[in-house]
Amino acid sequence: MPRRIAIQGKRRSWHCGAHTLINSQETCFVTGLIAARQLGADYPFEDPEAKKWFNFYGRMLYGWRFRKA
Repeated sequence: MPRRIAIQGKRRSWHCGAHTLINSQETCFVTGLIAARQLGADYPFEDPEAKKWFNFYGRMLYGWRFRKA
């Protein structure tokens, strides 16, 4: 059962990696994008389907602190 990492969003600290939800390369990539987004970077892709899934996983992994793309 996945557990939220308690550090998320505290003192501008964001964990990214496979252990946030499931152990996979895709999760590592997405959590890296999400952590960058949380620190102020723009979402880099224009594809609406990709953005929808990014927002879905961001909300699931990071909860209410997640900033949608």
